[in-house]
Amino acid sequence: MPWHHAFPRRAAGGAGAVRGPRGATLVELVAALAIVAMLAALALPAFGRFLAEQRLLAEARRLAEAIAVARSEAIKRNGVVVLCATAPGADCGDVRHWHGGWVAFEDRDGNAVPDADDPPVPLAEPPASPGVTIVGNGPVERYLRFTYMGAARTPTGALQMGTFTVCRQGLVGYRVVLAHSGRTRIERLAGACP
Repeated sequence: MPWHHAFPRRAAGGAGAVRGPRGATLVELVAALAIVAMLAALALPAFGRFLAEQRLLAEARRLAEAIAVARSEAIKRNGVVVLCATAPGADCGDVRHWHGGWVAFEDRDGNAVPDADDPPVPLAEPPASPGVTIVGNGPVERYLRFTYMGAARTPTGALQMGTFTVCRQGLVGYRVVLAHSGRTRIERLAGACP
């Protein structure tokens, strides 16, 4: 006897009929939605924090890129280029933070102050995102001055290197570190910003 005769077929729709897959019940759907809602409630704050810290990193990269361009412009122009902190309504060099934006110019007379005969360098940037602070330590608090060799030097010839801290309260921020060579690197802060 062939093997298929050992297992008799059942009549379709009869008592022993095999049914296809069923849909989910209302209770199963509500339970699944409750689980999804709980997971979303746990994940959204962490995801929001991640996005905010990525915005901080973008601000740090924007500053590091501006520093690199200013250095490159000094070398290309075989002159001195100054990148200085600014804010709406303030003069270059009068501001002690960088989150208000920055401007650059070729410093032909070497005083690190924009004069009428100092041509601008197309490097102006608008203020940082709301709530973000960018503060440079002593040597880089107000401006950076690059020589024709790409070195960061003050008008007196002193070495100009330092650290910019990019922060937003409660988030882990970043540092943009300017080395004596005029190059930058970005470091993540160890703890949250105050």
